[in-house]
Amino acid sequence: MKKIFTLCFLFLLSAVSLYADKTVNLFVIERSKNANVVNYDAVLTDAGKINEKSPIVFLKR
Repeated sequence: MKKIFTLCFLFLLSAVSLYADKTVNLFVIERSKNANVVNYDAVLTDAGKINEKSPIVFLKR
């Protein structure tokens, strides 16, 4: 089940990156008791600077 979530997450992340600025992984928070995972990414512009309008995105799986 965890593999399915990981594959879905990677697919969604790649789809988002086609239509948005580049994202760089900041950190991931996981719980050992269940499959809750929160992934925080920094959003970069094409120039490599942090996007001021939406600097951080997070995905909860």
